[in-house]
Amino acid sequence: MKKLPTLLLLGMLFLNLSCAENTVSVIDKLREDDWVCSFFNDVLNTQNRDTYYKYAPYYLENPYADPEISDKVFLWYEKGWGPEIIKIEEKISLLNICYHLYKIDEIKGNKIKVHVIEMDEYTNTYNDKKTNLNWKLLNNKKKFTLIFEFDGDYLDIYVNNKKNFFATFCKYDISTYNQLKDLIKTNKCEPWMIEYPKRADGSIDYVSGTEHTENTQ
Repeated sequence: MKKLPTLLLLGMLFLNLSCAENTVSVIDKLREDDWVCSFFNDVLNTQNRDTYYKYAPYYLENPYADPEISDKVFLWYEKGWGPEIIKIEEKISLLNICYHLYKIDEIKGNKIKVHVIEMDEYTNTYNDKKTNLNWKLLNNKKKFTLIFEFDGDYLDIYVNNKKNFFATFCKYDISTYNQLKDLIKTNKCEPWMIEYPKRADGSIDYVSGTEHTENTQ
């Protein structure tokens, strides 16, 4: 009978350690992985760079790189292009917008709540044209809560509550990521080297390793 308290203590210690490890791994997903907009799945599936314009009309209207930072004017995809990502480090990088003041409010299962405090009166309304995400949820807001919910290789993001859907992101393996960059730069890719991300239940948007396919959902 004297061993029972010891076993209980060991069990509680194991549970706490397991929770701690899960907490760290969830945070690491945001700190270490590159999460890109899930609409790139459609770009890869069509194997056509122009599909990107449907989701990022800014580049159709502004096809050239900034001549002020280049010796020569390049088309936006010709030099140094990479998909914009979301990541939490010392700041939150939400595509090309950075929020330097934030605190993690809650970590529960595969969900993280982050309270964001913007540093100044900066507004990001121009993003409405750059990518067609639900920017109206963030435009002109100085304080808000981002809810990150992981689902396999996908990351769904909400603002303040689950009713306000912002966007879905996903992560690629290195081969798929490189195929995306090649497709944007050359308008060509190797479809058999593409592995589409999966939801936790195994569902996918497109069949991996094939030519152009229809959305499976």
